[in-house]
Amino acid sequence: MKNEKSFQNNQIHWRKSKKAWSILLMPESIRIDNNHGYCHIHLKYKKNYQTIKNNSFIGIYQLIIGHIEKNNGINLDDLKKELL
Repeated sequence: MKNEKSFQNNQIHWRKSKKAWSILLMPESIRIDNNHGYCHIHLKYKKNYQTIKNNSFIGIYQLIIGHIEKNNGINLDDLKKELL
């Protein structure tokens, strides 16, 4: 299943399958997924990734929406603190 939502000048794309899911935040090019069996975040222009504490698609999606509402967009430093 592939879906998309525009929210306060940000686009949130997500894809879910039986085994894994991913969320892509544009235009920042931030990807959060659990494709390796654990949840992690890929930051723009960085090949490495950081493991995050929450492994729930719904929990992370709601955290992202709340973050965008609170900050009127995406503040990368604050989002990382909320996720890690």
